Amino acid sequence: MRQDPSTSAKALDSLTKNQTVFVIDQTDFWYKLRLPNRKEGWIPRWLIDDSNLNNDHDIAVLFKDSTPIYPKKSIHNKAIDKGQKGQILPAYEEDNGWVKVSLKGQFAFVPTEDIELVSATDHLKDDGHNPISEPKRDQNVAKGKKETAQVRVADHYFLKEANILAEPHYTAAMGQKFQYLKTINCDDGSQFYQVKDENGVEGYIESTIAAVLSYSDNHVSSPVAKSLSDAIIMIDPGHGGDDSGATSLDESVFEKNVTLETALEVKKALEATGATVIMSRNNDEFVSLEDRAKRSNAELVDVFLSLHFDANAETSLSGTTTYYYHEADLNLAADMNKALGNLSLPNNGVQFGNYYVIRENNRPCLLLELGYITNNNDLHTIQSKDYRQRVADQITQGLQTYFSRYQTN
Repeated sequence: MRQDPSTSAKALDSLTKNQTVFVIDQTDFWYKLRLPNRKEGWIPRWLIDDSNLNNDHDIAVLFKDSTPIYPKKSIHNKAIDKGQKGQILPAYEEDNGWVKVSLKGQFAFVPTEDIELVSATDHLKDDGHNPISEPKRDQNVAKGKKETAQVRVADHYFLKEANILAEPHYTAAMGQKFQYLKTINCDDGSQFYQVKDENGVEGYIESTIAAVLSYSDNHVSSPVAKSLSDAIIMIDPGHGGDDSGATSLDESVFEKNVTLETALEVKKALEATGATVIMSRNNDEFVSLEDRAKRSNAELVDVFLSLHFDANAETSLSGTTTYYYHEADLNLAADMNKALGNLSLPNNGVQFGNYYVIRENNRPCLLLELGYITNNNDLHTIQSKDYRQRVADQITQGLQTYFSRYQTN
């Protein structure tokens, strides 16, 4: 029995076979129940009606006929595909009349009334395949699939060994493409891509300067919504819980707290425009990078913004930076960076960033560094409520400009 009519809602209690309960409300697909102990909650009607289903999470979708599949929970959206009669897809939740499925590496939705829910255990082959996971690069290479790594940061070496101090072959050109061979994780925490250039020379480049192009295979090139007021925006306050992020020089200010305070101001400003805002966290809790990116993909957000504050041993470094991973997000990055240029801190421009939450993100996405927590002048600025409000206003302006690209006259 769940708190709300959704299989992803909090579980409140469990019911046993032949147990008698009171039905106090209902929707087309869920019953609201009251137990003898007065506890109230919801249970799917389709679970009660189908004796072949053992619970509400071991479910898959069986298409009874050719059925539209939508990007969001509305039949007013343009269908992105059709399920064919007899086709079966994994189901990730049923939410009061809509089932979330996995389609071509992204989540999508079908009306519950148009399909049959069946046992996933009985109907899906358990081969360990996760339909929404990213492809394993090294496994792809082992299978003969050629991967490409492209240099996105200028003035870095193509090295003979996986060591930043190693002798270089030469300076890699901006935009140069290498055949990706595998990833090398070093004991000191550094990471390199083993690659081969167009002349067959093998060597290494830092993973921080290059994008593996197949990470962008499923990345969308534009938002679904055509205006900010209709958009779903996910705001990701960096770090949280045991992960404090950067700290100020006197160790009195933690990045995790400043990102959350700033994110809440951004949420307020965006909601004032009519946008729907999803927060990766609303309090001081740990959320894994994987879960942040997965949720962005699952919710089919129009834009994902991860908020951070920079740190460096060189304490004179200052200002904001806009990071992108996917080339499809360069327009978003340009519009956002221009808006952030109106803040009081210096603007360091648009830069490539090989960060998990944007690399593994199929939605339009950026990571924003909004000042240096290790610079005392920046720190004084970013701790002020006025600056957080200015950040919220400029992020809103940047998104307004971005969505205006997709408005039709």
